[in-house]
Amino acid sequence: MASVFPKEHANTCQWYLWGYALTFGSGSGETTWTWYGGHTQATVLYRVMVRPVGAAGPKIPELLFAFYQGMFASFTPTLICGGVIKRFKMGRFLIFISLWSLLVYYPVARWAWSPGGFSSQHGIMDFAGGTVVHITSGTAAGAVVLFHAIEKYGMGIFKAAWNVARQLEKGTELDAMELRARSQARSQSRATASSQNSIVPRAEVAEPEQGSKRSGNPVLTRDAPHSINNLVLGTMLLWIGWLGFNGGSALGGNMRAVSACVSTHVAASIGGSVMLLLFWAAEGAARRFGEGSGGAKASVVHFCDGAVVGLVAVTPAAGYV
Repeated sequence: MASVFPKEHANTCQWYLWGYALTFGSGSGETTWTWYGGHTQATVLYRVMVRPVGAAGPKIPELLFAFYQGMFASFTPTLICGGVIKRFKMGRFLIFISLWSLLVYYPVARWAWSPGGFSSQHGIMDFAGGTVVHITSGTAAGAVVLFHAIEKYGMGIFKAAWNVARQLEKGTELDAMELRARSQARSQSRATASSQNSIVPRAEVAEPEQGSKRSGNPVLTRDAPHSINNLVLGTMLLWIGWLGFNGGSALGGNMRAVSACVSTHVAASIGGSVMLLLFWAAEGAARRFGEGSGGAKASVVHFCDGAVVGLVAVTPAAGYV
């Protein structure tokens, strides 16, 4: 996580220099890049203290609005980091994220959130970033991963992916015996290495089998989190932070802000609960038809996964439901 902060701060600098002007500039008066909506009065926060923001009800200072929207502009690149970590050097990523913010984030944010944006004019409602934050960051991370795969493996990666998809469709995953043999080979090699060194490292233990038998067709199990404690802590921090930027999108302490916070909290709770119910239902159905997965049990990991799904799903409509 330490490598995230320089990238986030670099995007923050760009936001205050010209990002806010490009995203929320009115396009009237002295303009630059009018196709984009840039406004010279907001560049480097010029004259943002004299224009209040708010369509109805009490208005807030524009400087506060710029500060709040800068949180979204800084948070979105951190989501991309989850998909590109270890694939980019710091310098290359700083160049990439600067160009990405200029060509992707700022235009999409203007479309959705600026009164002059074409999607907002067509009645498309994105209350707190379903399109601006989640879709843009997800597609960017996917594009980076695909680019990295092509750069490393060539165009043959598409043929390999197609073959894997066909194998999964036919139910011909890796044979359980092969997986067991690989696990045993790793255990033996580690045992040999430790005996040669006369020291058995505490962390070097035999890895569990990666597959479980299901009516002759094994299913690969997902990798366990590095730390359950960190997973739960991160989910709770996300949960609390989500109340902030969903409720704050109402731009005031009003009923819409309260409604957005309640919707966010309820969606996360229901998402976690539904994920557990789906897991139990799937396991029950598998046992009912003789395809049990070897006694897999629900855990807090499933609840955290579902809670994050609920938070993401409710974000664009949090102030409207």
